[in-house]
Amino acid sequence: MGGQCCAEKNHKDGEVVEKRFDKTIGLPVRSGDHDLAEGAAESRWEFMVVIPRRNGMKLGIDTCASSDCPSFNVLKVKPDGLISAWNQEHPDREVREGDDLIEVNGVRGDKERICQLLAGAKKLQILIQRGS
Repeated sequence: MGGQCCAEKNHKDGEVVEKRFDKTIGLPVRSGDHDLAEGAAESRWEFMVVIPRRNGMKLGIDTCASSDCPSFNVLKVKPDGLISAWNQEHPDREVREGDDLIEVNGVRGDKERICQLLAGAKKLQILIQRGS
């Protein structure tokens, strides 16, 4: 499953919100629907990618989701999509293969609704999680 296609390279809008998590010691960490055992979250990092959608342009990513995980895993970032443009403008917060899309426009855990938002929302607020 995935969003696909191309988009304008000169996208200039966006804002970033980020969270960093330190190594877990003593207690399990709850992340979405997955419990992480002690020490498993060496360096999880969450950041928000905000992208206004214009004229039907595509995100330019391929994703997949499994039945046991509430997020979408980024399989590929295509060179001519909105995410690629975001990455060029925000190299310290680029979306990479292996990252997880854990929330879109405030929706978390509802894969069907997230797919709809990724395909057609005018503005996207995507919470990305990168873990070790």
